[in-house]
Amino acid sequence: MTRIGNRRVALAMVAGLVVMGLVPACARASGAVGTSGTPAAYRLSAAAEMAPDFTGVDVVTGKTISLASFKGSVALLNFVNYGCSQDINNIVSAQLLAIKKLWQQRTDFLPVSVFCGCCPPEVLRQFARENGLSWPWILDTDTSIIAKYLAYVQQYGYPTLVFVDKEQYIRAVTGYSDGGSLSAELDRIINGG
Repeated sequence: MTRIGNRRVALAMVAGLVVMGLVPACARASGAVGTSGTPAAYRLSAAAEMAPDFTGVDVVTGKTISLASFKGSVALLNFVNYGCSQDINNIVSAQLLAIKKLWQQRTDFLPVSVFCGCCPPEVLRQFARENGLSWPWILDTDTSIIAKYLAYVQQYGYPTLVFVDKEQYIRAVTGYSDGGSLSAELDRIINGG
């Protein structure tokens, strides 16, 4: 099957799963976090799996980036949604600001936010600029990136955090997490735990 054919099949599968309620739709909040903002439990792989590569355009800078370009750095993929529901906006805003605070304290990881395709790019650009969030922000307009991480997004909804080590293996996955929990997990991954 051609690359375009494969993409169409993947998109049709994701669309079908959203309709069936198996993937959190853009307007549905994550079930992984309660109103208190308590972090969900980390899902650790018994055998680490390679993080699926992806390419996208940063909506703030307009630059094309790929996950492979970050090999050699620990990446924190942050699958989020913004602009469709005030409940999700609140959770996502808190998560983004926790990541920002952590990123200001330590330089040994790179956050990468991947937004659901229903978020208007101008809303994302404005939010990023107003809050000084200067890491890559990718708008997944065709859900091709989310399709590659579907099992995790299904489990945690928005936000879903995927920790990728320097060799590009997935080391942990969770839903909403506060800065202290994120820092502890990054320490574990960076120190080879």
